[in-house]
Amino acid sequence: MSTDGETPSSPPPSGASPLAKLFPLAPQILIGAAVVGAISVFLPGISISIPMVGLSESKMVVNNWRGIGGLLAYIAVGVVAFQMMSKKVAPRKQVLGVLIASGVAALLAVLYLAAVSDASGGAFGSAVKTGIGAYLNLIAAIALIGGAVVLAKREKLF
Repeated sequence: MSTDGETPSSPPPSGASPLAKLFPLAPQILIGAAVVGAISVFLPGISISIPMVGLSESKMVVNNWRGIGGLLAYIAVGVVAFQMMSKKVAPRKQVLGVLIASGVAALLAVLYLAAVSDASGGAFGSAVKTGIGAYLNLIAAIALIGGAVVLAKREKLF
């Protein structure tokens, strides 16, 4: 065991808050959430079936403007987080950009889920179901906000 001081990769002191223990992992959290979010927009967001005429169709999240905006936000956060992996300190403007893009991704995910949930079935016995892509998109956006908050706390932004 080495006692010559802490290395940059050593864990925070045992008395640190649980949030402080996540500080070194902020870029990895952001990259993971961005990858999951980018995958989620290519999954079915809504499924419509009309058994009376034998029609069934699914639409991806990215087929909607909210999905396209979310994809762009996930890509932007992923690229910036990847750049932060090599740096120990992130510039303030990059952290603000990550916070804003994460907020936009979350807002678009909520708006998409609300729009899909409002779609009403009933005509010709049709059934409208929310797809896994809509839910996974929301979960990824929430994780993205969590990673952005951890990053902002690490950089003492608030």
